[in-house]
Order: sequence, then structure tokens, then C-alpha cells
Amino acid sequence: MSKQNKRTDTSKTVETPPRSKEQSERSTPRLEKLIVHNRWLWVALMIGLGTVAFLLPDSGDVSAHHQSEKKSADATRAAAAALPLQIIDISKVSIPRQTGFAWNDVNNIPFGEKGVVVELGDVSNAAGLEVSLDNNDSHRIVFLREKQPVAEQRIQKHPLPSPGGLFVYATGIPPEAVAGGFDALLIQPLQGDGRYALGHVTLK
Repeated sequence: MSKQNKRTDTSKTVETPPRSKEQSERSTPRLEKLIVHNRWLWVALMIGLGTVAFLLPDSGDVSAHHQSEKKSADATRAAAAALPLQIIDISKVSIPRQTGFAWNDVNNIPFGEKGVVVELGDVSNAAGLEVSLDNNDSHRIVFLREKQPVAEQRIQKHPLPSPGGLFVYATGIPPEAVAGGFDALLIQPLQGDGRYALGHVTLK
């Protein structure tokens, strides 16, 4: 045989031998397991997506709920704005409250946007003040003498876990009020939900 023929012989395409019946039978269960496994993954994914879709509230319901809450809050603030300025004697708020005491207790003094004036009955030079107010509202306290402002103190809200209630604030009184004296306190909300209440006032 010539060299040319030898080259021709070696260049023949090598064919892959056919798979035996035994090899085919061995691979078939693996394929079936893979298909079954992926099928259950798909089922689990569909169940998970269905559960999420079920749990998520309808967007229309959420929007309606938010609008209802906003209308309620607006109505509460409007009612608070309509309340007149209250004027009380300090004896009405002389019993100390504890933090968490119900803000709407009948013994508290509810007030509106115009606030409440607590008359002391005499000029005070106290240097400290303890007051209980609704926890989720910010207030300002104006120290008055003969109905004229002497000094002002701001109290930031101090939100409590549910169910909330009053928060007891202990603070110093501005030096100018201590030096000049004051005979009344004007307590007004700065920011809040329209549901304001005063529990007690103690001068120290």
C-alpha cells in the first residue's frame, strides 16, 4: 500500500459507537428524576407566588384605607382648631400622673390648637417643671406674668409603644422666667394628631 493510501486510511471519520441498551436504561431514570425534581421546584415557586399575591392587599383597598385615615385625621384637627382657649386653675391638674397613663382619662384636661392656660394663683420663681402630656405630640410652654409672655420652653414628642398614653416631662424653667417670676403657663401644641391632653403640672 502506498503512502498516499495510508494517509487516506488514517483520515477516515471516527464514528461514535451506538449506546448499548443497558446504558440507555441507566440514563433514563436520571432524566426522569431531573424532570420530576424541576417540576416540584416549579410547583413550589407557583405556590409561593400565589401566597404572596394572596397576602398582598389590593392597591385599591390600600388607597381607600389611606384616604379614610386622612379624612379622619383632618376632621380631628379641625375639631381641635375649633376648641376655644381653656383656662384652668393649677389645682385641677395637681395630681401627678405616671408615664403611660391613659391620655383620654376623664380626669385629664383635653384641649385644642389654642391650648390651655394653667393659672398658678400667685407669682412663682420655681426653677423646675414636671408636666404630663400626650406622648406623640410636640408642645410649647409659655411662661406668663400678668398675661404677658416672659419666656418659652419647647417640649418634643416622646412616642411610646402601643397603647401610648401620657409622657411625664421633667425640665428646667428658663432663667428669665425664674428671675422675673410668672403666674401662669400657656401650653399649646406645636405638632400632633389633634388629640391633646394635659395630665398634671408640678412646679419644683
